[in-house]
Amino acid sequence: MAALSTPTIVVNNTPVAIKPNSFSYTEGFGERNVRVASAGGSAKETIITENVETQMSMVKFTLYTTTDNINLSRILAANLASNTIEVSDNGFTRTFSRAIIVNDFEVSAGVDGEFELEFKTVAAV
Repeated sequence: MAALSTPTIVVNNTPVAIKPNSFSYTEGFGERNVRVASAGGSAKETIITENVETQMSMVKFTLYTTTDNINLSRILAANLASNTIEVSDNGFTRTFSRAIIVNDFEVSAGVDGEFELEFKTVAAV
């Protein structure tokens, strides 16, 4: 079993160099609510519902503060939901379409400058 440790991130057919160990995502299954209904006495029934409002993926990674990364981030933000993110590593692949940046990314300047981009997308495939 290979670890997912150095994924290749491609956004809109452009490889993006990210800060190591900063990539995370959700599959987009959404939240589920599990409850127990009582039918009297010891009779019980499990009720499971899905919250379709939460059935979307999230992709998050950190970029170092460079003029190229700032310019790329501005373009991705202006694209709204027209971005596609492809991730691969050791036989693992996920594609996130209709990706939109949802955070107002705060760019930190300086020798250790970095900033985080967070996207919401349709469920990963």
